Amino acid sequence: MLQVMSEIQDKRQTKRFPIRIPINLVFGEQSMDLLTHNVSRSGIFLRAGLMPKIGKELALECRVPTNREPVRLTAKVVHRTPPSNLLGQVTGFAVEILDGDLEAWASFLSLIELAGAQLRMESQLQEVDTEGLKLRRRPRVSRAMRI
Repeated sequence: MLQVMSEIQDKRQTKRFPIRIPINLVFGEQSMDLLTHNVSRSGIFLRAGLMPKIGKELALECRVPTNREPVRLTAKVVHRTPPSNLLGQVTGFAVEILDGDLEAWASFLSLIELAGAQLRMESQLQEVDTEGLKLRRRPRVSRAMRI
């Protein structure tokens, strides 16, 4: 099992971002509203109980903050994760992006990359020097008083 997982991870060519985006999925006559589990430049993992077959082509539509119009993509199902008794396993399926409004999708993911870099930088900065707090005899309390 571990060998299979490492082989899957080796195939990944782009960084995944754990963000949740509502996606409208259309295949044939059917339509479903789903939520992403993670996204990358080349694909999306969607949380779902009902899953299309591997190889099935789908039309995806999502709204992103950088565009007025929804981003429309064509994708193909490449992986399915059925329900499992394993903890931490997310049920759903992965799609590879084939075609569509790729420029809008790429600009959206660039925004996500920038936000991720900023969060990493902010987490490295310390807002309060906690070492000095340990030396205080009495804790400081902030209160608003009417005068």
